[in-house]
Amino acid sequence: MSAKARYVWIVPAVLVASWLAVRSLAAYPAYELEDPELSMVSAHELVDPALTGLIRHFAAQAREQN
Repeated sequence: MSAKARYVWIVPAVLVASWLAVRSLAAYPAYELEDPELSMVSAHELVDPALTGLIRHFAAQAREQN
């Protein structure tokens, strides 16, 4: 069997096996994780006047539409 012919059998088998593994792990309820707690204070705030102006512009547009 040539090397190219092996890929015809190996690649689809690996894809199907990995898909089944991920699918079965996702369906197994024992590994459910708790939602992380959100911190109310950000670690640092970015000061960007251009971004602030853009957000204010979009907020004003949204207020006008409502």
